[in-house]
Amino acid sequence: MKGTIFQRPLEFNLQVEGETWSQGDAVKGTLVVKNHGPEAASLAQMGVHLAMGKQSKVRQRQAGAFKIQESVFMDAGGRVEPGSQASLDWKFQTDRNCPITDNLNSLFLLYGCGNTPEQLGALELNVHAYSLIQEYLKTLNIQFRFILKTTKASQGRVEAKFTPPSSQGFASIDHVLVYFRFEGEELHVSYVFQVKKLEVTAASFGVDKKKKEFTQQLAPALYLTSSGRVNHEGLEASIKEALSSVENKMFQ
Repeated sequence: MKGTIFQRPLEFNLQVEGETWSQGDAVKGTLVVKNHGPEAASLAQMGVHLAMGKQSKVRQRQAGAFKIQESVFMDAGGRVEPGSQASLDWKFQTDRNCPITDNLNSLFLLYGCGNTPEQLGALELNVHAYSLIQEYLKTLNIQFRFILKTTKASQGRVEAKFTPPSSQGFASIDHVLVYFRFEGEELHVSYVFQVKKLEVTAASFGVDKKKKEFTQQLAPALYLTSSGRVNHEGLEASIKEALSSVENKMFQ
């Protein structure tokens, strides 16, 4: 992935290794500045920044669209001569709980010269859920036939919305929200089931919806094998335990 911005007489080219990332991945690349002017330019305030961006404000180019989290600068005492260029190798390490990309917020790379985010070049980072969380989502979809509708960032967690399979055992479930967050090495998983309940009175009947929650703390011994690979049997067992809390046993 790459981007270019001109802040005359300077040209900034940002090269990024990769096109997509998962939570916990390193994002790295090179920034190259070219001086097309007749005089030498100071490298002060030239660099790359990792920032959180609000998608609506970014699209409308509004002030306050970005909040810078980390920065890597060129040598403040250096200069780039006329007709020459200077480069900066940079790297940012994302956290396993960093926000994934959705239609509300996303991580961005800002680059160029200056300390005002809106005057810098911007590249959106396409960040997916951590690899273990992706395996969990696949298992819930493939092995248990729950259909993934959306994923998004939610208050420091990954939120995934599923609809249940068309089976009598899960007929009472409208949908389920599954939340993921690492606390140290433990993966904390929270299920919020939207359950349909028939309400009958002497005069009428209807369907009421109520929430039912189920939480788990998965230790590495459960989600990883001794060789460090994903323990799919452990994931299936934990999902089965959560679903059994709402499954209608009459139809098993």
